Amino acid sequence: MVTHYFWDMVKENHDIKGSNAMVQDKAMWMIAPPLFKFIQENQAVSNPQHNFRTPFIVDVVAIAHLSKTSGAVGIPPLGTEKLRQGYDMEGVVALAMAALKRAFTLYCDSKVFVREAVKELAGKKKVTLHKTLNKATGTLSKQDLLFSHVNWGKLTDDYTNALIKKGPENTAEIIQTALDTLGPRAPETSKNCNDGDVIDPRSLLW
Repeated sequence: MVTHYFWDMVKENHDIKGSNAMVQDKAMWMIAPPLFKFIQENQAVSNPQHNFRTPFIVDVVAIAHLSKTSGAVGIPPLGTEKLRQGYDMEGVVALAMAALKRAFTLYCDSKVFVREAVKELAGKKKVTLHKTLNKATGTLSKQDLLFSHVNWGKLTDDYTNALIKKGPENTAEIIQTALDTLGPRAPETSKNCNDGDVIDPRSLLW
């Protein structure tokens, strides 16, 4: 998703170095404090009342979570009816926000480049992360780049708390908006996992 956003920006620009710099600047702008544009519904006008409702966040919630769970069997003791209505879903939205922040950060830090990423997504449907120097161990590793609890757990908790402070109705509205993007019913997972035309929705987080 983030890769396709950046690709639309630069695909007509044949200056590779210049387009990479443009992407890096845009990524930095999207995640820079104190505005954090990637969480604002209207990036041109800052309005805290509409935070957490960007198409980025809504689409990640829809594709990565709701498309897999909206047809699940209801289990009353587990409060699934409440979940269907979008309540108690702050953690889901927070994970989507953290995943997006990571994706933008990878571009901001020049760990991923848009042309290479587009080619990889078209082929093996995932982006290769190159090893970097782990300062703690002095060895080359991908650990610092992974979407793990160690790297992103604290920020995810912070996002969750921010969503809780905005109230349950706000989260429910975000979830309902995400559900609306899926249409009348969520698409079923393909039964043929080897079908070359099937795209792993998780790859769209990029």
